Amino acid sequence: MIVHCMEKKAYEKQKNEKFICYEELGKDGFLHNSEVRHLHLVLPRFENKKEDYVLLCIDESKLIHELKYEYSPSLQRDFPHIYGPINTDAIIEVLDYLKDENGKYRKNPEFLTVADE
Repeated sequence: MIVHCMEKKAYEKQKNEKFICYEELGKDGFLHNSEVRHLHLVLPRFENKKEDYVLLCIDESKLIHELKYEYSPSLQRDFPHIYGPINTDAIIEVLDYLKDENGKYRKNPEFLTVADE
């Protein structure tokens, strides 16, 4: 499973479509994702934003578009990139992006058994 973070209102608008996240593709040509074990490295980028976010839990074996693990020099890890919009039938669960009282990312209960790396 991989995870994609997006604005909740954008997800709500697109969730009944066959594909979502078209707009995000224009920036890099792919969609940024993470494995659960690396979420603690990327989700702080969404802290202190006014918008609500959701975490799309994706079964990568169901993706229609190409998935590549590529190296991020800034985080010194490989991250999954989807080269096309996400087909909604690959989304197995949608979770709220949780924050603590200081606005910092709080690990979802569903992910507590996965150690951060």
